[in-house]
Amino acid sequence: MAEIKALLKEFISTHVEIREAAKKIKLLRDRFKEIKESIGVFMKEKKLDVLDIGEFDICYKNQKYSHSLSKDFLVKTAADFMKNNKLSDDEKIGVKFVEFLWGKKKEEGKEKDRISVRKHRKRKRNDGGEQKKKVGVKDVTAVRPV
Repeated sequence: MAEIKALLKEFISTHVEIREAAKKIKLLRDRFKEIKESIGVFMKEKKLDVLDIGEFDICYKNQKYSHSLSKDFLVKTAADFMKNNKLSDDEKIGVKFVEFLWGKKKEEGKEKDRISVRKHRKRKRNDGGEQKKKVGVKDVTAVRPV
């Protein structure tokens, strides 16, 4: 019985520690997000793709992504399609509509900024100044006794 009491006490104290650590992590993540957004604004204003910070690179990427297919988007796109194309009894009208829809979706896409941290990679060079290729070959001659 004493063993289960000790386990329960440890269980509760561990749970409390995890909750406290989770609160700290949440605060750190919130602060990290604020800093990341500030750096993103700076890099976007200065039109910088990469900041070389010692052993790390801070990378800025602006990605375009498509609209989600919502009712409003479909209604607007269908109206544009009707206006821009003379509809007829053509069998390919459905294909034309879908092609128009997906083309319009990509044209009017949104943009997303992304900031990431990566370990700075050292590039190996041979004597001629050319970059060496990494070859993933196992040494099959070395065999350990079982």
